[in-house]
Amino acid sequence: MLPLILVIAGAVLGWLYLLCRVTNRVASLADRYVRLSFVGYGLMLSAPLALVVVTWYFGRYAQGLLGMDWRALGHDPWARAGIGIGWLVLVGELLRRWVGERRRVRALRGMVQLQAITRHSFRTLFIPRSTPRHTVYALASRVIGNYIDTLAVCQYHLRLPGWPATLARLRCVQLTDIHYTHALPRGYYEQVVALTNALAPDLIFLTGDYGHSHGGVRTLSTLLAGLRAPHGVFFTLGNHDVWHDPAFIVATLADQGFTYLGGRMQAVAVAGGPVYLAGTDAPWLRHDVRALVQHVPAGAACIVLSHHPDNARRARGTAARLVLSGHTHGGQIALPGLGPLLVPSAHGSKHASGFVRYDQTLLYVNYGLSLSLPFRLLCPPEIACFDIGGD
Repeated sequence: MLPLILVIAGAVLGWLYLLCRVTNRVASLADRYVRLSFVGYGLMLSAPLALVVVTWYFGRYAQGLLGMDWRALGHDPWARAGIGIGWLVLVGELLRRWVGERRRVRALRGMVQLQAITRHSFRTLFIPRSTPRHTVYALASRVIGNYIDTLAVCQYHLRLPGWPATLARLRCVQLTDIHYTHALPRGYYEQVVALTNALAPDLIFLTGDYGHSHGGVRTLSTLLAGLRAPHGVFFTLGNHDVWHDPAFIVATLADQGFTYLGGRMQAVAVAGGPVYLAGTDAPWLRHDVRALVQHVPAGAACIVLSHHPDNARRARGTAARLVLSGHTHGGQIALPGLGPLLVPSAHGSKHASGFVRYDQTLLYVNYGLSLSLPFRLLCPPEIACFDIGGD
């Protein structure tokens, strides 16, 4: 029975990845209307059920606890086809990700240098309390590989093609996908602000998805008001912001002195020359990133903020040298070797997290800070820090 379960589990996992890859692409085509998270919940709940049903169907081939009738199983055409396709997809997915990672690392050589990753635990914030939600979070934080209680601060040194040599080293910090909820302790958000300020950034970028209610956004804005950067804090909107009340969110964050870049560009004077900042809220709002940056002077520094990582492909071949995105949460749940199942992108796991190079444009997809769900398997909450240029 055990070998049968393992064979079926591998096949079901292969079929699940195939279904998720199709879902990623189909849903991203209608990303303005479809909330992929709802689809994801359905797939995650159906996977264990599918394993139970399929194992029950093939139970006729089990022989005791550790044996199975391979000869009889081989004579069932539906069994052969289903298991064969599932395993073919599973092995193909492993090979595809391995080859893709090698290509990605080769493309980034000389452009990206990891300086440090520091991890900050806040498990003490998730102690069992009177509410069921706090108890669930406390228990979930004990699951191996679940990073809801560990905040990663990732620091990179970037050497971007075409970045002006006259500019002094510029330190930028990106925060994204906070998804503020009153159910979580304020201490988490206060720690995010404190750790961001401790990096002493020149610029701070917020790339969308702040909260799900007027009260939540208002509270979050007062917490984020503590952010400090000499050249300013700039933000764009995410899909949840547009679905909720974009005008209110823009006004609330602007009241804290933050600058909205959705559908516009702004030059910021830094040591050695200007840096051009542009923002897009596409596809939920009609902002064309190519049109935004077409007037950037030749050889100038240009950074684009875009909640959706797929907009980076629209930026390739333009003056944009760095695109900072979020939206995917790294897939929220990833498996060792196989990576995430659901990624709300037309390019699937390629846009799940980390750096992707498109010609002279470098995309970074941030894991985000959201703890609105109690599981972030192999997808730690993240503050990203970039030192651009300099020696």
